Amino acid sequence: DTRLSVPMRLNALQKREKAIEMLLKANAQADPTAKLGTPSGLLLNELRYSPDATLQPMLHILNSVQPLTRSSVYSANASYVLYMASLAVDLETYVQYLLQPEQQHLSPHLHPNFTLPEAVVASLSAYKTQLSAYLHTVIAPALDVWHAEANQANDMPTASVVLGYRALCWANVTAGELT
Repeated sequence: DTRLSVPMRLNALQKREKAIEMLLKANAQADPTAKLGTPSGLLLNELRYSPDATLQPMLHILNSVQPLTRSSVYSANASYVLYMASLAVDLETYVQYLLQPEQQHLSPHLHPNFTLPEAVVASLSAYKTQLSAYLHTVIAPALDVWHAEANQANDMPTASVVLGYRALCWANVTAGELT
């Protein structure tokens, strides 16, 4: 039962002994360190209970790539910017998931009457707006420049990858947000 599992810290010798035990015994118990600390997942749990402590540093990290967006699509910085763009999309997906009305009652078997407090909903909504703005005002313009650069070089594979990331910038836009 994942609710009763407590993650354990093991030293190197204990990890090695546990791995040997798992190999030798087919009926050995699964490694409890492989399970997340909560059934809903650690990120969802952190976003539910402390969205500011989780998302404020992440936004700071995401915004740190802004100077790198002026690099060439062929520079080493491009893969890092694309990684940060995908991280922003993933964060936006988690926040949007929590904001959906049907998700306001998460884990009813653990918290039968749990709903997100209004302050958390307001905070998550503000962070969703900031993540969307980051994707649409920082990442998307850089991707447009990179797409033009790849087209100028007749580099169809690079242009296709850039367009794929450009589409991801709008992956979490809801119908109500379209203008």
